Amino acid sequence: MLLANREKLWPQLERIGEDAVRRRFANNEYESFEENEVEEWLRRQDIVNALTESKNAEKAARSAKNAAWAAVLVAIVSIVLSLVGMFYGKQ
Repeated sequence: MLLANREKLWPQLERIGEDAVRRRFANNEYESFEENEVEEWLRRQDIVNALTESKNAEKAARSAKNAAWAAVLVAIVSIVLSLVGMFYGKQ
């Protein structure tokens, strides 16, 4: 019976959307036999959200690392050009 409820209820929850489901759940708008399924669906949404945030954090960290390496490269080029300028400036 639980699986039958899940097969009918979860698509409805998807259509409603996470924010609306959370609001309805907080307001106790679900029947008692639906509460466990709604709670499970919300737990799974939390997992999906956490994974998405983790992937976004990885992308941001990778981007920051690339920017740092670009800054190092610019600094090295600046140092080399300064040394070249100093060397040719003395002659």
